[in-house]
Amino acid sequence: MLRARSRPRVVCAGALATLAVVGSVALRLWYLTTPQATLDGDEAMTGVMARRILDGEAYVYLAGQTYNGALEQYLQAALLAVVPDGPLVLRLPQLAIAAAVTALVYAVGVRMLPTRWHAALAALVFASGPFFNIWKGVRSHGAYGSAQLVGLLGLWCALQLRGREDDQARWVFGVGLAFGLGLWLSPSSAYLLAPAALWAAASIVRRPARAAGAGMVGVVIGAAPVLLWTAANRQLPGLGGTQPATTPLDRLANLAGPVLRSFVGLGTFDGAPVWPGPLAALAVLALAAAYVAALWRRRPGLADLLRLRGGRRRALDLLLIVPPVVAVLYVASDNTWYVGEPRYLFVAYPALAFGLAALVPREGRAMVAGGAALLLVVGGTSLATLAQQHSRGPRDLHGCLDTAADWLVRNGRPVVYADYWTGQPLQFAAGDRLTVGIEAGGRWKFPEARWTADAAPTVTYVAAHVRDPMGQEEDPVAVHDRQLAEHGVQAARADLGCLVVWTDLRPERRPWEVGLGGTMPAGWRPYRGS
Repeated sequence: MLRARSRPRVVCAGALATLAVVGSVALRLWYLTTPQATLDGDEAMTGVMARRILDGEAYVYLAGQTYNGALEQYLQAALLAVVPDGPLVLRLPQLAIAAAVTALVYAVGVRMLPTRWHAALAALVFASGPFFNIWKGVRSHGAYGSAQLVGLLGLWCALQLRGREDDQARWVFGVGLAFGLGLWLSPSSAYLLAPAALWAAASIVRRPARAAGAGMVGVVIGAAPVLLWTAANRQLPGLGGTQPATTPLDRLANLAGPVLRSFVGLGTFDGAPVWPGPLAALAVLALAAAYVAALWRRRPGLADLLRLRGGRRRALDLLLIVPPVVAVLYVASDNTWYVGEPRYLFVAYPALAFGLAALVPREGRAMVAGGAALLLVVGGTSLATLAQQHSRGPRDLHGCLDTAADWLVRNGRPVVYADYWTGQPLQFAAGDRLTVGIEAGGRWKFPEARWTADAAPTVTYVAAHVRDPMGQEEDPVAVHDRQLAEHGVQAARADLGCLVVWTDLRPERRPWEVGLGGTMPAGWRPYRGS
């Protein structure tokens, strides 16, 4: 009788989970057609990487970096090999990853949350928001979506253990494999993998050496790209690069302020408010109070979990581990200074969906009403923000750059200089028709293109009306006009709509001679595989 009654609930929860997966793809696919989703420099760079992979070049990390594993670029390359390329095709792997993550939110939620209905609710919450979960989730900015995926895979494998000895080595191997992949893809995968490792360690009931050995084999296999890169370059990879000076207290204040507001959907870029300030503050305080109450209520289970004991722990206790892991890693890294969008919290969005779903009552009308209210608040805020933001961007930039590339080739200018945020989209749109040498930051990503531009007999500059999303306030076209004028360089100036071209320079000056960029260091060579 109980089984007969539970079957409709299982079917209903499964249907809701399927709806979440379909809705996740549909919402993100729509957003990809909006002006704000225009391909930016970082995304176009991954497209150039994918084409180079098809030409036989191998990457372990994003071009010019020693972090952000290049797994997604191999998926992009596989697509570009069989489908006419373009911005939408380049982002199809992100759509597939978002669908897989939504399905995994349900699968992990079944093991973690009170009921299957709560698991389906978590999947629906993840599918519908918050805003930056969609905005970042459709973009090819690096291993953000894939880090979510391996983090959830680690959690799912860990929760299969359930204190049983049967097949425990297999599931510990899965946790180790996810952990190794996380070492390659992104340090932020630890937001989900650290709790998974705790649960796995507390679940090994017998033969710990065998289980630990299986886990280590998984780590080595998953981290194989990192190990091979380290051997080839004779140094350890790392986040690298000089960062703006911030203190741990600065980063903690950012995390607790604009970054957190943006993460939960109450702010947009640079923490700009979505909800009225007092209401947003009240919502954040309510979430904090719920978290503190859960810590107090689950303190016996948390104590057992942290002491690696089975005892009173519950799968839901894993959620309570995530915030301190996030805070410690966020504050410890000087790379987390940027507050324009919550990129360094992206991997934690599944945990947010689980946590919000767990707040809903467990049964009856209160459960249905609570779930509907949660979806209305999260999904409604997300959709309203998407609708408000979607038109803020250039229209058909890729098509315009494609036309501009034809103009440059027709006029005998197949080699040009450009800033990063113009140059990478232009290179992706132009393909083999043009060689674009990057003037300043990012010139080391594809150094051959820059060396070709430096060796070209004539100098041509191009710039688009596209600002650096990391905070550049001045239009790149205005920057080029000013720098050329300040250094006494006259040029023929052609306005192609989305792009301005400077040719016939008198006298001819390279970027480092007019304050537009630096030289390529003598004898410099990129890392192998990045």
